[in-house]
Amino acid sequence: MKLIIAFLFIVIMTTGLLSNPVFVVASDTCYVDEDADDDGNGNDNEPYQEIDEALDEGCKEIIVKKGKYKDDIVIGKGVEVDGKNKDDIIITGKITMEDNSEISDVTISDSGINVKSGAHVKIEDANIKKTRIGINTEGGGKLTVKNVVLYDNGKAMYLQRGTNINITNSKVYDNDEEGIDIRANVDGVISGNSIYNNGESGIEVIAGKSELKITNNTIKKNKASGIAVQYYTSTSKLGGLKIKDNKITNNKDFGINCKAPSGGNTGVDYWTKTVEMLENKVFDNKDGNFSDTCHFNASKISDATKSKKQKEQEQKLEKLQKEEVQKAIIEREEKLQKTKIQEKQKKNEQELLRNKLQEEMNLQSNVNKLKQDVDEFYNIDNLSQEKIKNRPSILMFLIGPDYKELRSMAERIGRYDTKIQEAQKIKDTAIDEVTKKRMQEDIATMIQKKSTVYNFIKQYNDEFSYFGCFFKKKI
Repeated sequence: MKLIIAFLFIVIMTTGLLSNPVFVVASDTCYVDEDADDDGNGNDNEPYQEIDEALDEGCKEIIVKKGKYKDDIVIGKGVEVDGKNKDDIIITGKITMEDNSEISDVTISDSGINVKSGAHVKIEDANIKKTRIGINTEGGGKLTVKNVVLYDNGKAMYLQRGTNINITNSKVYDNDEEGIDIRANVDGVISGNSIYNNGESGIEVIAGKSELKITNNTIKKNKASGIAVQYYTSTSKLGGLKIKDNKITNNKDFGINCKAPSGGNTGVDYWTKTVEMLENKVFDNKDGNFSDTCHFNASKISDATKSKKQKEQEQKLEKLQKEEVQKAIIEREEKLQKTKIQEKQKKNEQELLRNKLQEEMNLQSNVNKLKQDVDEFYNIDNLSQEKIKNRPSILMFLIGPDYKELRSMAERIGRYDTKIQEAQKIKDTAIDEVTKKRMQEDIATMIQKKSTVYNFIKQYNDEFSYFGCFFKKKI
């Protein structure tokens, strides 16, 4: 009986599973593409449209394809977000990273990254730009930054108390405030980075209880100091800063500055005991390579920089640079002088052009005057024509037209010719084609009026009259 019951139980369970099978399939790797359909399942062929979809589905590795992603995202514990190509993937929403999360090969714009308190995170091969704070840690945990470019932000990095950092092979430049702003009690490594053209110091660190190695970085052209080491009474314990093999140059304030922003007495030995320096290249910083407030003695400064041979090489380089600067100044002066000459020549040419235009205008004015003279002749001739045309028919038949008026008109024909010839000579001296064309039109009008008068004279002088031969004279 027991065997039968067991058999039936197995059959029922098996039948139920077959008719209503339940499969729990969770893929660790999901894909995201903004151009995907909105019903994607996250695989490579049917990716999700948004990163937060993949996060909501519990994906552990999220591979992001080309696109612009605007939503705020929280990268949960143990989750990796990897882009296909950082130049083609832009995330503008705020990114929050939790413990053991990673993000790589993306461009982050507008909102930046916030690392939760105590979280261990990695940020690699990324661009971070146009944010208020590029990377902000809430404190504690570990931050790994590798091959990351941070630029055009308010502050590139803001690293809170207790964080362990490993920042390597990255570029931090053109940010409005500090490149890397480090609070007290931060340990780790900053190595192999280029930190330049930032609005305040390249690296600003509160020294108290910090154990930091700052090595093999190029820190230059920042608007304050290259490295600003700070003291606060609330964190007055000695720090351990090892500054080695860095190139710190052309910063607006000091190469290395020691500051106490809130006041307090550090004592003469605080900075010497807190800061260890070896084999750095510190030169050409505007206010000096080391601030007097650091109280570094000659031996400390010598240890911080170069050997005698290296110094000689630097002096030679500096001499060459000065020669290049002097050469550049001379070239600039020569260029400036050349520019002045060119400007003077241009001014003379413009003056000549203005004079020529004025001459052309004067020529046109003379032609206009001649044309007005012809117009006056023509108006007088029009009156004569009306007088001749209105002569009574009987007089026209017997003695012909008013020959006196015709002779007066014929005498003025010569004046037309004189004015036309004068206008033609003026036109021949003109250079501007537009002016010449205008003059030619005026001359053509003058010729036309002369021809009209001449044809009238000829017509009426040849008119038949009975006794006209006694009055008509040769015209």
